[in-house]
Amino acid sequence: MKTLVLMRHAKAEPAGPDQSDFDRPLAARGRKDAVLLGDWLRRRGHVPTHAIVSPALRTRETWDRIALDCATDHPTALYDASVATILRLIGAEGTGACLAVTGHNPGLGDAMLNLLRAERVPADLAAVPTGATAIIGFEGVDWAQAIQRPGRLIDWTVPRKLRAAGDD
Repeated sequence: MKTLVLMRHAKAEPAGPDQSDFDRPLAARGRKDAVLLGDWLRRRGHVPTHAIVSPALRTRETWDRIALDCATDHPTALYDASVATILRLIGAEGTGACLAVTGHNPGLGDAMLNLLRAERVPADLAAVPTGATAIIGFEGVDWAQAIQRPGRLIDWTVPRKLRAAGDD
């Protein structure tokens, strides 16, 4: 079984007048939420062996605060990526058992819905708020084969759920 941790970056600051979207940092709430997400992933046993993280500042800061010890790549193609690009990056991952992808909407949310096309997705997750995290299971020998079929939603969370549960 292949496990995909698909995550939107945590809450970011709005871009300043002379700041690019790429260079937006996490907001204070986003920094706290990223730590909560990392704790949740560890508690639930969803620890990837490899991560693909957008090179934008807010996604790198999200992943750094999640603090999972795994090999991490920052492909330029993941910033502002389409569904097709995200699926291509996942499909190129070989045979690793658990992969994390941290990126941006709308591509990330659209990719999640594409990969779960046979599943009913909870409304809180389908809205893909910042920090939304879906754990999706696939059958297949390698990632290219696995993502050819719909995945199964194994677990999910959004930071609001974690804060409400007192996980902060």
